[in-house]
Amino acid sequence: MKLCLICNALYSASRKDCPNCGGSPEIVDGFEAHAPDLGHGGGRFKASYFSELARLEEANFWFRARNEIIIWALRKYAPNFNSCLDIGYGTGYVLAGIAGKFSGAKLYGGQIFTNGLALAWKRLPTVNLMQVGAQRIPFIDEFDVVGAFDVLEHIKED
Repeated sequence: MKLCLICNALYSASRKDCPNCGGSPEIVDGFEAHAPDLGHGGGRFKASYFSELARLEEANFWFRARNEIIIWALRKYAPNFNSCLDIGYGTGYVLAGIAGKFSGAKLYGGQIFTNGLALAWKRLPTVNLMQVGAQRIPFIDEFDVVGAFDVLEHIKED
């Protein structure tokens, strides 16, 4: 189910607009935006870090090890999941790791910064990516797995 962030109505996730108030997400920099006011500088993570992260992740022990732990946890606790939402997915490195090990799963990513979306799109052109704030996600009981890796420490009111 989707949650309308304008009127709080619940409706089918297959719809783009709310049947109650007609509200729909804006399109910002080519992506569905559920928190457009934060897309170019919201949160506490500097948007300029994304290009540096994308360059370093593949060779960095922390990112590789974290992906291995996440894959292990998914195999152990949700081996047959069908859908996954990664909130604050950065450049898409974790989602790429999940996609490589769980090819049948429908993957979604929510990122506050639109420049993070653009980098992840290059890495994950088949994943449903959107701009969204972690504190107000427009879905209710829609995903089998929801992850927020390296996100909470960037939220002032976590």
